[in-house]
Amino acid sequence: MPRSAPRAAPVREAVCALPLTQRLLYLLHELEGYSPATLGDWLDLEPEHCARMIHSARLQLRRDLSAA
Repeated sequence: MPRSAPRAAPVREAVCALPLTQRLLYLLHELEGYSPATLGDWLDLEPEHCARMIHSARLQLRRDLSAA
């Protein structure tokens, strides 16, 4: 098991606790680098809505991880 695995567990749990669409948008944006405009095209959502959901996911992750 890699050394960072124990520290990664709370992050993994916090990401998994996000609502599905928020989690999907957050991961595709942060890990894969897709823009809110591209994600909006794929999911038939306004880019601004995607950006807000990504921002909300970030805020929720900060709250969850600061409490851990």
